Amino acid sequence: MKCLDCHHIKLQASPRHTASGFAPCAEHILPGVFQSIERDRSCSKFERAPADVIQKREAWNKKRGS
Repeated sequence: MKCLDCHHIKLQASPRHTASGFAPCAEHILPGVFQSIERDRSCSKFERAPADVIQKREAWNKKRGS
């Protein structure tokens, strides 16, 4: 799974980091820790975001990467 698909990732919380591919997770124990939104990882707290949100995030991420 990727954090980009998770309900807990907060892309709008830190635009400067998000533009670089990192965002804070609402479920992370330590504040100020950013997760890669593209790296595959396993997470016991993963909760899939709604399909329409994932679709918008993927479109945004594709545009960001170009």
